[in-house]
Amino acid sequence: MVKKEIVDVSESMGAMLFGVLMTIITVSSLSIAGTETEVAASGIAIAVTVIAINLGHGIIHGYMIIFERGFKRGKILKHALDIKASDNQQDAIALLEKDINNSAFGDLNSELKREIALEMHAKLTGLNRPSPLRTRKEDYYAGFFNGLLVFLVSLLIVLPLLIAPNLQYGVIITGAMGTLCLAILGWFHAKYMFRNRLLTAAGVTFAGLMIVVITIVLGG
Repeated sequence: MVKKEIVDVSESMGAMLFGVLMTIITVSSLSIAGTETEVAASGIAIAVTVIAINLGHGIIHGYMIIFERGFKRGKILKHALDIKASDNQQDAIALLEKDINNSAFGDLNSELKREIALEMHAKLTGLNRPSPLRTRKEDYYAGFFNGLLVFLVSLLIVLPLLIAPNLQYGVIITGAMGTLCLAILGWFHAKYMFRNRLLTAAGVTFAGLMIVVITIVLGG
């Protein structure tokens, strides 16, 4: 079973939202550009194109996760060193705690925060511990599994293109599934980012619906 500190869905929520929206836009654009004589082949061609794009998106997101974790640990460590040099220790510690829990670090789970706290304590007391900037085995695992998660979410949306009887039905079903995913992801993304859930979900859902409607009107 994959540990929570390796796969934290909150780290990939924004990337999943972007991937789903990108999928809807790409499918709609390519379907509008197709002609009636290419209907039989277009569904598979569009699906393969979108899958390739989403695979690249998942790989890039995985690499970002790997390097972003080290960056966040390093940024928090910098505040820890500032505490050591500060004249007012209590104010510096309060600022550090605020920085760890604000939106800049809100997507770090409790296990990772606890690990960072141990590293800060080790640095302040002079203990010999690995540098927080060093890329770890867990970072590579996190990059792989989070990248795979982003890819799979977008992959599910384009499956109707492969099984629908014609391109138009496939595009409409893909758009509907994508819009539903946008609503769900928008709701939970707002939860993790401490934003208004209803407004966020409504906003991304409206964007998805507009793309689907435009596609239908233009004959995609």
